[in-house]
Amino acid sequence: MVIKIRKFYIVYITLFSALFLILVLNVNPAYAATQFFVDPAYDKLHRSSIGASQLYSGNKVEFYIEDSYLSTLGGFSRDRLDEDIEALSDTFDNQIYNTLTRIFGLEWTPGIDNNPKLTVLLVQMKEGIGGFFRTEDELAPRNAPTSNEREMVYLNIDYIKERQRVASFLAHEFQHVINYNQKNRLKRVSDEVWFNEMLSEVAPTMVGLDVQYKSSNLETRVSQFLEEPGDPLLLWQGKTSDYGVVSILGQYLYDNYGSQFFTILGQTPKTGMEAINEALLNLGKKEKFSDVFKNWAITVLLNNCLVIPEDVYCYKNPNLSTDNLKLGFNRISDSGDEISNTDSIYPWQGQWFKYERGLEEVRPDDHVFVLEFSALEKVEFTLPYVVFPKTGTPQVFTASLKNNTTKIYVEDFGFKVSEIVIIPLNVSSELNNPRVFTTHAYLSKTIPQDAVNSNPDDTPQESVPTMTVLNTDIKEGALIRAQGDTRVYITKGSYKRWIQSVEIMNMYGHLRWEDIIEVSQDTLNKYVNSNVVRFANDPSVYSVTSNNTKQWIKTEQEFTALGYSFGMVYEINEREFNFYK
Repeated sequence: MVIKIRKFYIVYITLFSALFLILVLNVNPAYAATQFFVDPAYDKLHRSSIGASQLYSGNKVEFYIEDSYLSTLGGFSRDRLDEDIEALSDTFDNQIYNTLTRIFGLEWTPGIDNNPKLTVLLVQMKEGIGGFFRTEDELAPRNAPTSNEREMVYLNIDYIKERQRVASFLAHEFQHVINYNQKNRLKRVSDEVWFNEMLSEVAPTMVGLDVQYKSSNLETRVSQFLEEPGDPLLLWQGKTSDYGVVSILGQYLYDNYGSQFFTILGQTPKTGMEAINEALLNLGKKEKFSDVFKNWAITVLLNNCLVIPEDVYCYKNPNLSTDNLKLGFNRISDSGDEISNTDSIYPWQGQWFKYERGLEEVRPDDHVFVLEFSALEKVEFTLPYVVFPKTGTPQVFTASLKNNTTKIYVEDFGFKVSEIVIIPLNVSSELNNPRVFTTHAYLSKTIPQDAVNSNPDDTPQESVPTMTVLNTDIKEGALIRAQGDTRVYITKGSYKRWIQSVEIMNMYGHLRWEDIIEVSQDTLNKYVNSNVVRFANDPSVYSVTSNNTKQWIKTEQEFTALGYSFGMVYEINEREFNFYK
C-alpha cells in the first residue's frame, strides 16, 4: 500500500473565505512533526537536531523532510517535490530494495523501531555531501544518546531534483544499512571503511542506475579517480579521491567476478582483503587479492580486452571504456638520457611511470632499455610493467625480484617499441607507512648473457619481449578480403567481422571501397570471426546472423557459454542496428 500525505488545506483553498483560509493554514498537518538527531558535521547549518514531517510512504520506505525547508516552498515547488519523492520511492520499492537484498542480504527488519519500512530523512547538508548512514540509529538511547532508533538514512535535499543521482545515493546508503545487519549485528564484526564504501559504490551499478552514464554517480567517480588515481586504497580519509579509487576498483571486481562474488563479500565474517581472498577461493579462482589488485592497476592503464591473457585487463561495462576511463601518468620520461628517481609509495597504492622514445626507421645502436629497480626497505613489492610495440597489442610482464631488486631489459626501444610503463606496487601489510624505492633507467647496446629476464603474465617466455602481430600493414578498423573472394571484413584487434551487404557498407561514411586491402587466405584465417555487436551507448549485446537478423544475448552466462569474449564485440551505428530484424 502506498500512502501519500499532504496538508489537506492546500486542496481546498479555493472553497473557503479569506478569513477561514487563515484558520485552516494554522491546522497541524496530518502527521505531526518529529524531532530527529542529525550529524552537525554534515548539516548545512551545523545543527544537531531538526524537526521533520512525514511526506510520503511507499511499500518499503517512508520519507521525512525537514520542516524549515518545507516551509519555504511555494505551490509549484511543493508539487515538484512531491513528484520527485514519489519517483524516488518507486525506484526504491521496485529497483533498489529487491536487487540489493538479493545480493547482500536483508536489512534488520522490522528492526529496532518494529517498522519494516526504511526511514529516509531529507535534510539540508553541506555542498558535495549526498547522504550518510549512522550506526547510532540502530542502537537504544542508553547505548547511543543521539539515536533516532530507526533503520534510516539521510539524503541531501539539494539533490532531490536530480532523480538519477539521488537514487544512486539512496542505493549507496541502503547497502550500509544492510551491511550493519549482516556484519555488525549478526556476525559481530565491523567492515573496514574502504571495503564497506566499495560495496556501496557498486550498489548503484547493480541496480541499473549507471546505465545512463551522463550525470551518473559513476561518471562523478571516474572523474574523481582520474584526478588522483594514486590515492592509497586503504588509507581512508573520506576524501573524494578515496571514493574514486574504491569505486573504480569495485567496478573491476563486479565486472570480472559478478554478483555472487559480492554476496560473499557482504556476508562473510571476514573483511577487507581477507574477505576478497575468501570470495575468490569460494568461486574456485586461483588468484588472490594481490593478483587482483595488480591486474586492476594494469587494467586502468590498458583497458584492452585483447591483451593476453584476454578479458583480464579491461572493463566489460561499456561506460568504462577508454572513451571515459583513460589514465594519465605520475611521470613521463624521455629516455634519451639516464634517469634516476627516488619515490615513495603506500601499500596498495597505484603508481604508473611511463618511459617513451621516438621511433626511428633503423634500429639505433643503444636500443636496449634497461631499468634498475630497488626498494630500500625490506617490504614486499611486485613490479608489473607493460611494453607498447609500434604495432599490435601491448604485452604485460612481471619482473622477478630478488631482495627487492631487479633489472628489466627491453630490446628495440625506439625501433619496434615506443613506450614502457612500470607499475611498482607495495603489497605489504603495513597499512599507513609509505616505503621508498629507486629507479635508474638508461639505454644499452646489448643485454648481458647472464641477465634474468621477466616472464609475461601467465605466458612462459625465455627471452625479452618479441612483438608479433597479424600483419604490420593492417591497422585496427581496416577493410580486408581474401584474394579471389568478394566478402569484405572489418578488423578489430585479432577479430574480423563480415560486412554482409553493400547497404551496410554505405551506412558508414568513413568506409570506402578503394580502401579494401587484399590479403592471402592464410592471413585472413588468422583473424577470428566475430558476429557480436552492440549499438553505441547501449550495453546490450546481440549476435547477427547471415540472414540479417539479430538475437539479444540476455545474460553474461549465455554470452560466455556461446564462446564469446568482450573483445569480439563491435560497436555499430543506429542505421545498421535498425537494419537487422
